[in-house]
Amino acid sequence: MRGDYGQAYDIFQRLYQSDPTNTASLFGMGSVRLKQGKVGSAVGYFETLAGLEPDHLPSRLHLIDLYSRQMRNHEVEKHVEEALVTHPENAVLWNYKGHIQNQKKQFKKALKSFLQAVELDDTYLHSYSNLATVYQSMGMFAEAKQALEKAYELAPLPEYRLALASLLPPIPASLDEIQEVRDTFVQNIEEMHDDKVQIDASIKLTPGTFYLAYQGYNDRPIIERMAELYRVKNDLSWNPEAPTVERNGKIRIGFISSLFYNHTIGSLMKGIIRNFDREKYHVITISPTKYMDAVATEIRSDSDEYVFLGIELRQASQVLQSLEL
Repeated sequence: MRGDYGQAYDIFQRLYQSDPTNTASLFGMGSVRLKQGKVGSAVGYFETLAGLEPDHLPSRLHLIDLYSRQMRNHEVEKHVEEALVTHPENAVLWNYKGHIQNQKKQFKKALKSFLQAVELDDTYLHSYSNLATVYQSMGMFAEAKQALEKAYELAPLPEYRLALASLLPPIPASLDEIQEVRDTFVQNIEEMHDDKVQIDASIKLTPGTFYLAYQGYNDRPIIERMAELYRVKNDLSWNPEAPTVERNGKIRIGFISSLFYNHTIGSLMKGIIRNFDREKYHVITISPTKYMDAVATEIRSDSDEYVFLGIELRQASQVLQSLEL
């Protein structure tokens, strides 16, 4: 197969050398490099093509996807805005636009973009799951549930079923409603166990149960039962080897969170990270996302190491293993 890709690349390269205006050959070279896992090279070809033909949608979509995986939000936003000028009818672009706005906590704008995506293509799955996220952020529980139900209708995947099961109103109206919410949650989880549902948590993000903590009960049995639905396929071997990281007699300890920025968690943790005993510990902070506000900068500067994981779960697992915590 690698030989086939190499041959295909050579063909596209010869076509481009014989006719530099043949942009199809640029797209071909970029696509082959992407298949080969040579992301940097692929990005270069797609960027060149987007510069030559600004309305070339496939190259734009490839760039947006690749930059999204690298959390390069500025580049994502640039290409989304430029592509929407010539392709305002594309639901995928509106979905990306909404995702960017949601990351900026511009919830009303994000909602408008996701609704536009749904209007353009009512079968585009990701718009519904993103709608559910933004509705939940806005406290619109019924609308979030409706969007998730549509996503599950389009793709009856176990992760959507779990998301529906664990969708909770922020603040129930009464004590009776709290008990009803909890009973429904438990019933939904037990039904998933009865149906032998399992979710591969090594490649899927799992929903949180943040609002359970507001209700004043012991949540541990419920959370444990929910966690029993998770199945982790660990492709990493566990063969004890000699350490490859210099330890200097210190214990390597890591703190991981996506909330190491101007957030309650970030504000609480920055003091802990700063004041950890450096005579005994080597402190590493780990985050899947990059933030540049004052709290994020302070946490990074007070850490012995800062590690950016990205959002690819398999790659993140390998990075975590390499830290030898």
